[in-house]
Amino acid sequence: TGYEDSAAQGIMAGINAALSLSICGTRDVEYFYLSRSQAYIGVLLDDLTQIGTQEPYRMLTSRAEHRVSLRPDNADMRLTPLGNAIGVVSSKRWDTYQKRSALITNAVEVLDQICLTASEWRVRGFERLFANDKACFGSGAGRLSLAGALERVDVSLDDILEAFGDEHDALDKLRRNADTRNAVNAQCLYRGPAQRQDRELALLSRDHAMQIPSDLDLALLSGFSEEVREKLSSERPANLGQAARISGVTAAGLLLLRSYIRRHISQHSSKV
Repeated sequence: TGYEDSAAQGIMAGINAALSLSICGTRDVEYFYLSRSQAYIGVLLDDLTQIGTQEPYRMLTSRAEHRVSLRPDNADMRLTPLGNAIGVVSSKRWDTYQKRSALITNAVEVLDQICLTASEWRVRGFERLFANDKACFGSGAGRLSLAGALERVDVSLDDILEAFGDEHDALDKLRRNADTRNAVNAQCLYRGPAQRQDRELALLSRDHAMQIPSDLDLALLSGFSEEVREKLSSERPANLGQAARISGVTAAGLLLLRSYIRRHISQHSSKV
């Protein structure tokens, strides 16, 4: 709505004002900032200071290239250590964070370590793992971890805890803590998409100098939002790096543009 954006800037301004006066905790920190990969606040501030905007700015999820990792369920895991480092987190909150973090970490480790063969999963009553495809166990040793099973939409953490909770202390503790259970479930569920996101961003970083062919008509390309299409067409960036610095051009738009450039180059090379 815009109110949250203003509040976010106020929080950062207040923290840094306190740091400048050396009244924020006892840490010797000159200033505090958040990167685009750490928080939506980092995206907002980077957009406003580095890219700028010609219209009233609103923080939209599409503006964040790391949005798969910037989730409500892991906000405390991402930001509490940063706040603690500059003295804006109470000792009680820090203690709560450490206990919750340990529980989540231990539970995920157990979920990663326990691997079953296809027959073992069937014995446990997980026939639905084989309902849609038979390739979920990969081509290696033919074993699937509990965490791997959670990446499938037809298996929930409640299902896993019901079947395995009595056998492992970390899972038993998780079963009795609904808040932490949701965080663990989300971490396992989004791990695959987050890894794909990182690979895509690595491609954009590697290919930031990729030239946009002058004969590539951006206005005729499909798949872009109207805002991205209009801004690319009007600005006519020379390469991906310049396109990335245009306000409103998202990572998804850049990936699509990169795909069109590669296809365009391939088509023209085949004609030579």
